Amino acid sequence: MNEKIKTETMFAMPLGQATLSKEVCDMFKPLTSETKNEKGLIINLDVLELKLNLKKKITDVFTEWVNNTYNFEANQKWAMLTNWITENPTGNSIPRHRHYNCTFSSVFYFDKIENGEGNLILENPNDFADFYPADLRQLSNIYNKAVHIAPLYEGLIIFFASSLYHSYHQFENKNKKNRRSFACNFAPIGMYGSIDSFIDTNWLSY
Repeated sequence: MNEKIKTETMFAMPLGQATLSKEVCDMFKPLTSETKNEKGLIINLDVLELKLNLKKKITDVFTEWVNNTYNFEANQKWAMLTNWITENPTGNSIPRHRHYNCTFSSVFYFDKIENGEGNLILENPNDFADFYPADLRQLSNIYNKAVHIAPLYEGLIIFFASSLYHSYHQFENKNKKNRRSFACNFAPIGMYGSIDSFIDTNWLSY
């Protein structure tokens, strides 16, 4: 048989990556994971509540990426939802999980960090095959790999679909430093959808 077989990629799952400046990194460093209320210390799920310039900066970077990547309307608007600081002073692993009630998620590594100190592992959502060769010599590609391991360095921000399960392994905390990062979620605002399946969030009010 001499037929040439062409392979097309039917579906794809993008990961956005950008490097933010040291100036932006330094603005995040004073932020903490907890805040006080009448009940004591609680996890702060809106650490940028009073940092609207930073919230806008991150949202603008994300908006440019997502609208271009998914071919959305150039004026499609997005809102940052929950946002928080994660801290890991011990090198413990982060269990497998995903983010609900949002569309996209992001992680920003604003502190000094080295590759290997808890690289984010994102799972392939299409990994439902009944047969996968266990031969370690098999080279992984976009069609057969079960996970994607993101890079890791100071200033890196990544964007990914919130439906993706992710985690990271335990790592040796050689320098006894607190591994800190910023995470947040996004959802579209304004009118989105079409025909009889659309919503205009400008209708919504408290």
